[in-house]
Amino acid sequence: ACFMATLRPALARLLAAPSIGPPPLPAILLEPLAKRHARREFRRAQLSVSALGQLQVLVHAATSSAARGSLAQSNALVELAEPPRAYAAGEQVAVHPLGYEAWLR
Repeated sequence: ACFMATLRPALARLLAAPSIGPPPLPAILLEPLAKRHARREFRRAQLSVSALGQLQVLVHAATSSAARGSLAQSNALVELAEPPRAYAAGEQVAVHPLGYEAWLR
């Protein structure tokens, strides 16, 4: 998450590239989510494909850096923009898969 938030944009600027790495994918939230901080956040999540072929994501409740269980169960990071806000179930969010094999199953 730190690499995606700070190092990836810095590398892109140093290389004069528009971006480094694939762009985030749109996915539908399966449960509501509240973001209380005024900074951009990356939350651990489980990305899957619905029966209709649509990407859907479930964000883990455990957000502490010591919560290794949620990290082990995650195959994606959900990117939440700067302003604090509530996200409703069914809303589209930006998702960064953590390896293609993890979410194509």
